[in-house]
Amino acid sequence: MRIAEYTDVPALVAIGSLIAAEAKPAPLPFSAETRTAWLRAMMRLPNFVCFIEGDPIIGAILGACVPNADEPNYIEAIAEYLWVAPEHRQSRTALRLIAAFRDWGRQRGARALFFASSTGADLSTLARLVGADEIGRSYRLPLAPWH
Repeated sequence: MRIAEYTDVPALVAIGSLIAAEAKPAPLPFSAETRTAWLRAMMRLPNFVCFIEGDPIIGAILGACVPNADEPNYIEAIAEYLWVAPEHRQSRTALRLIAAFRDWGRQRGARALFFASSTGADLSTLARLVGADEIGRSYRLPLAPWH
């Protein structure tokens, strides 16, 4: 597990195209050029992180710590993307990614972590394992210790 670097952007863009293609109920529009520029810009921000697992990459989580819209002093760690290669989806990869993002968020004062799936993947088992509550089509994990 490590934080992504600029040299990882091409592989992350390729993963982004897979996420867009798997999106439910229909594929999402995707531009490799736009996604590359977005990733490079986001990687310069201190409140953004992308953790990756494996070489080649078998899992990634991208997100940021942001203030809640209604309570600016309440910081949330929001996972924009959580992806695990299909052949590794029954492994502990997603748990390791969530744990790394959770710890990173805690270090920045986040009080909750949010994650979801745009691909229709069933995240209920992952949510149960980490102690997250379902909120609509996403999950909220209060940032208290869990094992």
